Amino acid sequence: MVLLTKGQITRKEFSALSGYHFASNNVWETRQSLNGIPIGFDYSIGKTGIGSNAYKKIYGAQKAMLNFRVIKMNNTDTFGYCLAVLPSVNIPLFTNDKHTISAKVAYGINFNTKLFREETNFDNRAISSPINFGFDLAAEYEYQTASKRYYHLSTGLYHVSNGSLHMPNGGINIIYLKAGIGLNQTPEKAIETSHYKLETQKWRYWNYGFAAYKQMDYFSDMKEFWVFGFNQHLNYRINHLYSIGLGADVFYDATQSLINEPGKNVYEVMENEKYFLALGLSQRFDLGKLFLPFGIYTYAAPLKEVKEPIYIRFGLGYQFSKNWFIGSFFKGTINANGQLKSDFMEWSIGYSLPNAIFGNNR
Repeated sequence: MVLLTKGQITRKEFSALSGYHFASNNVWETRQSLNGIPIGFDYSIGKTGIGSNAYKKIYGAQKAMLNFRVIKMNNTDTFGYCLAVLPSVNIPLFTNDKHTISAKVAYGINFNTKLFREETNFDNRAISSPINFGFDLAAEYEYQTASKRYYHLSTGLYHVSNGSLHMPNGGINIIYLKAGIGLNQTPEKAIETSHYKLETQKWRYWNYGFAAYKQMDYFSDMKEFWVFGFNQHLNYRINHLYSIGLGADVFYDATQSLINEPGKNVYEVMENEKYFLALGLSQRFDLGKLFLPFGIYTYAAPLKEVKEPIYIRFGLGYQFSKNWFIGSFFKGTINANGQLKSDFMEWSIGYSLPNAIFGNNR
């Protein structure tokens, strides 16, 4: 999300964190819960006030950080450690001379030391590949002292998954609380308040096609196939930062048929069993050329073929031209136990309708 050089580093932070890990499965033999309390820390370096003057006039003095994270998981013999490098950005919602409340988004790489192994670590059906992506969404409070020191407190969700590129892949979900201390090396804190308000609200229509490669099930029954689809949105822009509206997905996907009939092979799924429609709430956060969508969807047709109809979408997109963008987005299903189950990652290319139709999209 952001590239920092030595000359730009103006902030250093150290934080301790703990929370609750909602395990994606129970112990196979005893059905005992694998939920528990992990502990860890973050070391972060970065800068406040990124971007041009025009950017800061709209989005305020954002804090861009490079975070190095270590988490000792509960049931360490099963889940091991999470070691992550997470670029992040803090979006200021309120700020004055001493207090800042912000939303934090981080997206990066997570290395896991313990993996699923059929013979030696069967109960770790959350993670099966060493390299995974990590997504962190949090709310943060910061208190600036009279010196260069500041204190911060945050709470959020940390999600780790390989996006079903390699199974098993239940994913790791940690709700956490984090507290720490930081050093602002600049002579004084630069206060640049945000100005998200639009002069006139506008509509935005945007859509993209996507492709995803997916694995399902385990061992000799492993099923591998491609998923294709088309996603579209019609959002009302509340301000420069946030828009909300309706989203729709069309899928070409064998997943639901294979879930309904576990013994079926991919080649046995009929073509007319692969088409699905889903509708949902579409939200989008814009940060200059970067944007972060977040949507909640439910399958609308054919409902009788879908056992777990609710899913969410989030990720990171880049608007590289006036109309075209690329993105890497995640789809996760809410299972019967209310847990977020990793479904697949999408590599996407998309298009926004010309300004002549819906007004100035930027």
